[in-house]
Amino acid sequence: MNTIIYIGNFELPDKNAAAHRVINNGKIFREIGYNVVYIGIDKNLNGNIDVLSTEKKYYGFTCYSIPYPKNKKQWFQYLFNLEYFMCIYKLYKKDVSYVICYNYPAILIWKILEISKKNNFKVIADCTEWYDGNSKGIIFKMIKGLDSFFRMRITHKKLDGLILISNYLMNYYSNYKKVLIPPLVDIKDEKWQILPADLPKDKINLVYTGSPGANKDKLDLIIKALGKYNLDNINLYIIGITKDECLSLYIELSDCDIILKNVYFLGRKSHLECISYLKAADYTFILRNKNIVTEAGFPTKFVEATTLGIPVIATGVGEVKYYKDLTELIILPNNHDMDDILTMLHSLEKKCRVSYKLNNIFDYSTKKQNLIEFVRKNEN
Repeated sequence: MNTIIYIGNFELPDKNAAAHRVINNGKIFREIGYNVVYIGIDKNLNGNIDVLSTEKKYYGFTCYSIPYPKNKKQWFQYLFNLEYFMCIYKLYKKDVSYVICYNYPAILIWKILEISKKNNFKVIADCTEWYDGNSKGIIFKMIKGLDSFFRMRITHKKLDGLILISNYLMNYYSNYKKVLIPPLVDIKDEKWQILPADLPKDKINLVYTGSPGANKDKLDLIIKALGKYNLDNINLYIIGITKDECLSLYIELSDCDIILKNVYFLGRKSHLECISYLKAADYTFILRNKNIVTEAGFPTKFVEATTLGIPVIATGVGEVKYYKDLTELIILPNNHDMDDILTMLHSLEKKCRVSYKLNNIFDYSTKKQNLIEFVRKNEN
């Protein structure tokens, strides 16, 4: 019995942060003797499909996909129907040691837990977030809120172990079997050797990658500062959203002329392109308010920037503050205002890199022993 089924809302091979996390966790499990099988999501699949027909190989792992829910009926099935999991589980039934549920619906985790009691495998949660109830649509908000409540406060506490992404979650689950695993990378992956994007050598280049959201990264503050105070020596490159999407998130920016000047909206890019732009950056930034979402999570963009040796401008919330002595961080006060932003921007200096030595703080090999010890505790 040495198979792990890893299931959740990750889009393999590299289409969301979840995919990077579970693949690098899987590399550790593989190195200590486990066969890892993934069941993720695919936004290109429609309706009811034969999940066995979706089999692909990524990084040497066997991977299956289920359709990402696009309507109320599909969301209901995603939250309550275990059919896709059972199809895969039956293939490996005799060899399954663990099922790892990545931010998985509470009801389905409970169902898998009941199956585990009859079939002698263990159930672990890989928990990387705490939903705060800010979704659009009252029905969806209610369903997500209830699911999050039962998953975080009840279901997780019934499981055989927890893989947690943050100290906040480690403290919350202090009385349970757990291990702290931040987002990881594989510095041997050839993607880190990509050439940097061709950005102006006479400008300070800020690069932002991600999906900000009105209640997440405060992208608008940087744009306002650049627009209002004519900081012509700084270019801002925004990857992940278009100009129109940005204006819909931050309505107050609609009269900010700088959007047409030295702020460049590049829309969605592949992960490889994101790394290329990030590699050419002088700085990146993560400006977030302190709340349960930012405290419980861990920004993958911080991990990628740190791996590339790119300085990060950040508020001291969540996990970032624990790394201030290990990487180049510019910490802003949590209650920062426009004066703080301007002072920071005026202090920036052009970085003239001649080499790109990778930082291995978050390489998956650094957490191998942690997972080994976690697994040994579960075997007892």
